[in-house]
Amino acid sequence: MYGQVIRSEEFSELVETRYTLILCFNRRVAERGVQLSAGFFKEHFKEFLTLPSGAQIATLQTSRMCCLLVHKNILYSGIHLNVNAWSLETNEYITVLQGHNGWVRRLIVHNNILYSGSDDKTIRAWSLDTNEYITALQEHTNAVYCLIVHNNILYSGSGDRTIRAWNLETNECITVLQGHDGWVKCFIVHNNTLYSGSSDKTIRLWNLGTNECIFVLQGHTSDLECLVAHNNKLYSGGFDKIIRVWNLDTNECISVLEGHSNFVCCLVVHNNTLYSGSGDTTIRAWSLDTNECITLHGHTHYVDCLLVHKNTLYSGSWDSTIRAWQL
Repeated sequence: MYGQVIRSEEFSELVETRYTLILCFNRRVAERGVQLSAGFFKEHFKEFLTLPSGAQIATLQTSRMCCLLVHKNILYSGIHLNVNAWSLETNEYITVLQGHNGWVRRLIVHNNILYSGSDDKTIRAWSLDTNEYITALQEHTNAVYCLIVHNNILYSGSGDRTIRAWNLETNECITVLQGHDGWVKCFIVHNNTLYSGSSDKTIRLWNLGTNECIFVLQGHTSDLECLVAHNNKLYSGGFDKIIRVWNLDTNECISVLEGHSNFVCCLVVHNNTLYSGSGDTTIRAWSLDTNECITLHGHTHYVDCLLVHKNTLYSGSWDSTIRAWQL
């Protein structure tokens, strides 16, 4: 059923088994005249009461999605035509933001305004106080794939091969960055430099003071899909099924992470672990100390988006589910 939250069998079995063991232990101790407080169990059974990393907690039945975002304990998902909102406290469906005429590809929040980029070539702005539509930014001539805000400027990357910069006080486009020969699919900002990944197989570096392209990273053999930065390293994934690791001081590729059997859709870093979602339906967790990885199974279609919130990994997939994993 749409919107239904289903606790995973793994989660239910773990909780039931551990709860039963603690009840038995408490009963045996009570038989000897000893009463144990809740604080005692929290202190001495902390690891036992915590689910192991990688355990699947729950599944939210929804629609195929392209992106996820959490803001003020509300989970937003970008789907075809709409943005759905769910409470992470109650797991209840809250509202839907309607207005796009295509897939919603990217979401970002700035000053309590939600910006959504879509295949319909527009960026829509929504008040998160009222959930009402505010305005649309309309100058791209193809799908809007990526959004990022830096110094009160919204940067948008598009299938029209350009990056547009928007003044968020006036909602006017103030400059256009040109140089890519393919769709602009992903962004990160590091040290006042915008890194843009493209279907032209390159990552371009743009000085945000001058808006000039200052370097091009080359090495991928197919389209770029995702970027993330951590500890002065850039991680990039795409259709060549690998993750490249770049030194942000030297702009050199220093390592390659291999393991996925299909394209790498999304990347996120948490507690020195890199999580990658793929078209092979899996999520891989890579130790950034050793580059070793474990694989999380559960989805049955592309894993298109990942995010971490309060030590939980959320994964969105084209199998029409959002899955929650214990970290």
